[in-house]
Amino acid sequence: MIKFSLLELLIRGIPEGAIYMWACYLLSKTKFHLNRYLLSAALLIFTTTIVRSLPIILGINTVLFLAIMIITNININKISIIKSISVSVSVIILESLCELINMLMIKFMFKVDLTFVWSNPFLKTIYGIPSLVLFILSIIIINAVLNKKKFFKKEII
Repeated sequence: MIKFSLLELLIRGIPEGAIYMWACYLLSKTKFHLNRYLLSAALLIFTTTIVRSLPIILGINTVLFLAIMIITNININKISIIKSISVSVSVIILESLCELINMLMIKFMFKVDLTFVWSNPFLKTIYGIPSLVLFILSIIIINAVLNKKKFFKKEII
């Protein structure tokens, strides 16, 4: 079971769920539907909170989260099965890389003890914000690169 405070839910959980769904829409090139987006983001936030409160081994929560994201993308966002799987896995890998970069920066650049940070919900939330910002920037850059390739293909043809 992962301890998840109300502060973490408000500052980290809700934006993260919304960003995950936004990334799935962008990377799958699915037409954006606000109602579907809001419903899928809310469902993802709610189920993530439930999964984190389950007494399961760390890592299983990521697999469950991935399954929930894929099913949500297929059933609510109407993203094809193949796209949903590839985009969901890509989004989770990208977010994990952003978290890793953030943790390495905290540990080696700022010389902060990660055990201390992760034991305090407030510090964990505050120190986690840079990874969320990096995640958003990564999605924007990837989207720009994908659209640029699409633009140049049109110009050549």
